[in-house]
Amino acid sequence: MSTAMDIEWDDAIGRAVTAQRLRSYRLVTRGGEHAALRLYDWNSVAAAAVLVAVAMVEVTVRNAMDAQLMAWAGRRGDSSWFDTIPLDDRHLGDLERAMRAVERGPADFHGKVVAELGFGFWRCIVAERYLTTLWVPALNRGGPAQSACGVIGGVAVKEWEA
Repeated sequence: MSTAMDIEWDDAIGRAVTAQRLRSYRLVTRGGEHAALRLYDWNSVAAAAVLVAVAMVEVTVRNAMDAQLMAWAGRRGDSSWFDTIPLDDRHLGDLERAMRAVERGPADFHGKVVAELGFGFWRCIVAERYLTTLWVPALNRGGPAQSACGVIGGVAVKEWEA
């Protein structure tokens, strides 16, 4: 049973969302306008829930990779990996843009730059082209403590270390 508020909501959303956008929802619900809009609403809520999980994974992976890069820089005698990481021009540009976007100062410059780098940056630095320059010397220790098997950048990984 639809309430007056449901009908008003359906009318507002129906006007705001194009018929083309709702077409697939109408097909699934066999043409029912109210059911199509309810499914559209449910899809929006489900997508938002997935984005929360993706954001948590992104922060977790980013922070683990940063910790490994900091340890690597420390082993090399560097105070930060920002100035010595061997990146191609594109990824070096991403890092430089992130550094420029953050105000230098005493308040956690490093952490702010790390947060400014998009997930695409982190995904790319584990690509095969960085296998010998970043993955082997720095990043392969950032996974779970138990043995794992997988493929990173097309290369089989036998075991990750904590």
